[in-house]
Parts: sequence; C-alpha cells; structure tokens
Amino acid sequence: MNAIEQQLTILSNSWDEFIVGEQAILHWLINPADSLLVNAFIKVREQFDEDTGTWFIQLTCPFINGETYGYQLAEEFNQLIRDGLDEADAEAKGEIEDNSNARVEKPDANWQMFDIAHAQSGLHALFASVNSVIALFESSIEQLTLVINPVELKQPQAFCQWWEQLCSVARNYSSWPPKLKLLALDSSAHPLLMNIFAKYPDAVLSQNPPLNLNAAAKAVAEQTHDGSDGAQLRLLFLAMNTAIGEQNEAQLINAGDQALVITQNNQWPDMTTTVLLTRAGGLLNFQKFSLAIADYKQAQTFAQIGIENKIPGCEKLLLQALLFEGTALFLANQLTPAANAYEMAALKAEEFSDLWVALEAWRMAAFVSERLNQTTLAWQFATHALDVGKKMADEERAQSTLGFVGQAMLRLSANQQTKNDINTTFNELLGADWLKNVEGTAA
Repeated sequence: MNAIEQQLTILSNSWDEFIVGEQAILHWLINPADSLLVNAFIKVREQFDEDTGTWFIQLTCPFINGETYGYQLAEEFNQLIRDGLDEADAEAKGEIEDNSNARVEKPDANWQMFDIAHAQSGLHALFASVNSVIALFESSIEQLTLVINPVELKQPQAFCQWWEQLCSVARNYSSWPPKLKLLALDSSAHPLLMNIFAKYPDAVLSQNPPLNLNAAAKAVAEQTHDGSDGAQLRLLFLAMNTAIGEQNEAQLINAGDQALVITQNNQWPDMTTTVLLTRAGGLLNFQKFSLAIADYKQAQTFAQIGIENKIPGCEKLLLQALLFEGTALFLANQLTPAANAYEMAALKAEEFSDLWVALEAWRMAAFVSERLNQTTLAWQFATHALDVGKKMADEERAQSTLGFVGQAMLRLSANQQTKNDINTTFNELLGADWLKNVEGTAA
C-alpha cells in the first residue's frame, strides 16, 4: 500500500466510524490542500457496491438561497438518476460495449420519479425524490449517501440555517428516509458549519481526518525517483504547490528557480512554461503582482517557442499566460495594460479557435475598458464577445459567461430601442431568464 492509498484508508476508517453510529449526517473538516483525496474517495464510492448495497451521489448545484436549495438538489439528484438509468438501458440493449463504469444497475421495476412541483418545501422535494429511488432499488440498496458540495455559496449564513433545519428534522421527525446519510464538507482552516453542528451531536458526527496529501504525494514521488531530471522536476512541482498552500513565498520562488534550471537545461519549453505559470499563480495569490506579471510574460515567450517547435499543448499554455497576465494587471489596478493584455488573449484565442478563452478575454477587455470610461471601446469588445458566443454550441454557451456580456451591453446602451434589441438577442441565445440568472449569480 503506497502513501496515497494509506490516506484513502484514513478516510475509509473515518467513514466506518460514522456508519456504526446513529447519526444521519457526517461533517468532514478538510484542509483545502487535501480536497483531491476526498474527491477520490467519493468517486470510488459513486459506483454502486452490490456487495454492501452502498451508494454515494455527489450534488454540486450552487447554493443561492435556503428556500430554493432543496428543490435544486432534488432536480440535480433526479437528473443524475435519470441519466444513470438511461445509460443502463443503453448497455442492456448493447449500445455501449464497455459497461465497467456504469453508475446505476437497471432494476426490474420502472422508476416513478417524484414530481417536485407537488412538494410542500425544498426538503420535502429532496426527501421524496430520495424515497422514490430507494423504493426502486429496495431489494439491493442498504444505504444512500448524498454528498452536499455546492460549487458556489452565495449566502453562507443562509447555508448554515439550511443545515440547521436539516439537523432539526433528523432529530425530531420521522420523515428522514431511514437509508439516507448526508456528508457535509467543510474547511478545517475556516469551518463554516461547526457551531451549528455542535448543537446536534445526536444528528451529526464531526470529524477531522488526519490527511496530508502533499506529504503522501512526496513520499510516492521519492519512492519512484530514478535519479532523472524528470523525477526531480516532479518533486519540485510538489514543493511549489506545497509552498502555495502554505503561503510560503520564499519556498515557492526557490523551488521554481530550481525547476527552471532543469527545464531550460533540457530544452523543455512546455515544462518551462508550466513552471512559470504555476509560480505566477502562487505569486498572484500572494498579491505579488509585479513578480507574477513578469512570470506570465516569460511564460508567453517559452510557450511561443513550444508552438514554433510543434510541441503539443503549448497553444493552450500561451492562452493561459496571456489571459492571466490580464488578470494580474487588473488586480494591480493597471487597467490600460490589462485591457491590452485581454485583447491580445482574445485575438490569439480566436486564431487558435478556442471560443471559451476568446469569449472570456473579450468580456474582460470590455469590462476593464468600461472601468476606464472608454465606453465606445468597451462596446466594441463586448460585440466581439457576443460574436464568439453565437458560434458556441448551445450547451457550451449556457455554461459560459456570455450573460455577463449582455448585462454589460445593457449598461452601455445609449437608448431603449438598443436595449430591447440586446434583450431579444440574448433571449434567443440564453433563454428568457438570462438576465435574471446573471443578476442572481452576481448577487
């Protein structure tokens, strides 16, 4: 068992300690640097275990407010189940040859999905949806665990109140599905839910598993170190990432310098670019803007060398360096150079047919120009962003920041007719609720 596997065993033992108890909710306090270990643990258990009847499902929809969150979780949960059953159907019909990664085994009975439109509350929608799935798999499922892990948290206090409501239900009401467990992930450095959960020891078990991903990764790298420059470079990347997590600027710069000696001696322009981008990202996090900008500029030079030598991946690295240089300049309040950097990133992204980066770069060029009161230029950049958005596939466009472009264009519009035309255009591209969704995200 290597060091990474030992870390996953720590999580398994912590989980086993929870399962033998009566609590419905497990609260894990995790160092952000160790989140990859937790994700790996959850991913393994998202596969339905026929031997034990256990199943993990991770729900990641953003938390906007407490009134709608239960409904959103129910919708995401039902969609995951529907997708899994469709995949199982396809496998049964021979449409998918490799079924080794199937998440759901097709049961004999038909699924009667709960209609959340009939729910009395968000929690009722969630619990009723869970009960419908437990009933579907009743003969084989012993425990269903929902991992509540929102990708975005709009109202932290309301999120705490939502969890307190759950704790109260778990303590006082029989409506809690008996086979349901919840896993709440929290930061050990800045715990959000500890004070709430401390009031409900009968409903919640809080744990702080003793994880250390950086040490484990270093141990694995050292065990496989063959004395080569590549192996030494892997150790230096680990040292850089550890320094970023520990806010150690001197260690980050030193490890980066050592890594650059290796990559340049070996004439590895792609790896040189990656070292510079990694170090610049850490320096940006430390608010060392001038140092970060210098690294981003140097990264562009080496990425271009890689492109000229037809090294795969260097186009993406160049776009990252250009885009993040704009971000560093913007955060340093160097707005005119930031707008120029974003424009260069957008033009290069269009040259490389990278619609996602092109849209984001044009959008930020418009935003910065608006901050400079250069409204004509801001409008031109926003129009470029809109043109890119029109080229995107519907699904890609829906996940993009195009809605913020529309919001900016409404601000920049000179008259009501122009505003009406903009609204019509974005209704067609993003749906009738596009502006409401943007305003809700920005709230």
